[in-house]
Amino acid sequence: MERFRSRWLLLASLLGLVLVMLGGCGFHLRGDHDLPASVGPMQVTGIDRFSRFHRTLRYALLDNGIQVSEGQEARTQLVLRDYRGSQFVTALDLEGKAAEYELSRSVTFSLRDKSTGRELIAPKEIERRALYTDEPQAGFGITLQREEVIAQLDEQLVDDILRAISLRMR
Repeated sequence: MERFRSRWLLLASLLGLVLVMLGGCGFHLRGDHDLPASVGPMQVTGIDRFSRFHRTLRYALLDNGIQVSEGQEARTQLVLRDYRGSQFVTALDLEGKAAEYELSRSVTFSLRDKSTGRELIAPKEIERRALYTDEPQAGFGITLQREEVIAQLDEQLVDDILRAISLRMR
């Protein structure tokens, strides 16, 4: 029993040491950004506020301690333009039908001080791509897979935007 307890204690200590080292080297879980409070509240413009991308961005900002505001109390304005997506066939099956697709999503963003209009981050276009395989026997499942891939691309774009704000506004 004592031997088991000492092994468990050793493993727990090693795990704690690894976690401390990861935090010390700058490792952060995806989506965890050090956004300064000075960028909030933030107004998000240029994209339909009921869209999935806007919702994903709003939740990520809230998760990082930044309130999203539509009114005059906003300190900064995140301007989104040209959110778009595309789909290309990248491979055909033996019958000449599309078997694999490349999905892409892109957006241009900039950040302004709302009271002065000063540009804090110049317009920057970001793009993310992913592949998915079409399996005809999956039927409706392939539509769900495609939607999951698009949702992941949106999350990656949001992560890129938040990382840029975090790095620029330190």
